[in-house]
Amino acid sequence: MASTASVGSVIGKTVGSQIAISGGAFGAAWRRLKRNKPATVSAVIVILLILVAIFAPVLAPYGYDQSNIQDAGQFPNAKHLLGTDLLGRDLLSRLIYATRASLLVAFAVQLAALLVGVPFGFLAGLKRGVVENVLNAIVMVFNALPGFLFALFLVTALGSGIPQLIFALMVTTWIGYARIMRAEVLRLRNRDFVLAAQALGAGSWHIALRHLLPNSLTALIIAVALGIPGTIYAEAGLSFLGLGIRDPIPSWGKMISDGIPTLRLFWHLILFPLLALSTTTLSFMFLADALRDALDPSRGKR
Repeated sequence: MASTASVGSVIGKTVGSQIAISGGAFGAAWRRLKRNKPATVSAVIVILLILVAIFAPVLAPYGYDQSNIQDAGQFPNAKHLLGTDLLGRDLLSRLIYATRASLLVAFAVQLAALLVGVPFGFLAGLKRGVVENVLNAIVMVFNALPGFLFALFLVTALGSGIPQLIFALMVTTWIGYARIMRAEVLRLRNRDFVLAAQALGAGSWHIALRHLLPNSLTALIIAVALGIPGTIYAEAGLSFLGLGIRDPIPSWGKMISDGIPTLRLFWHLILFPLLALSTTTLSFMFLADALRDALDPSRGKR
């Protein structure tokens, strides 16, 4: 009993110190992030974009599929601030709803990929023997697949639409989280607090949720932040090819594709969606890079 109590004491002290360190680390990261001016600007833009996506029906002056053929092909004016497309649909309204669609896909893909990749990576890192070999082989196979081309194949086979698009991009994204989680488990599985928990008979999932996952949050947060702009680009690319979000729901990629044939006559049809796509992805990329530097300050010294 004394031995068990001492082991429990070790776990309690170790977990407590880990929580304290994590809290202090995130507090220090937040202070470093606030001092980064480009990151602050990017964060403001990202927050505004999220608010635009949430309140799209309130902010959009027209419905995304509301058309008036008499207003077709108008340049920016007082009635339509960014002009209209060739079907007479308000471009500003369609850009607002395209923001909602793009962010919905990006966040849904990252969440689904986390839910699949993190448990898989945990098992691949913690299990030994045949199970470890099989799981690692699966990771290697998926890692060898060309992501965008495989997503292209999946949406071609499944059909276009938001659910199919989310599934296709998740299938090509989860492997990254599995690799990260596996690496974190391999780094942590021989630590004293993990070995002590195993000695007390703690189950695998208890160890994962109580000890491994909290100590892997930094790596996962950075991965999500870096993954969002990549997913936005992938969605835009597939929609540009006509295999992503379907009409009448607007997408930046589809709007750019529709504007290319008439670029010389109606420049605004491609300019504004391109600016929206570029601004969004660059803001997420700057913020992700700043988060990585803030959460891992030693990276900049290497």
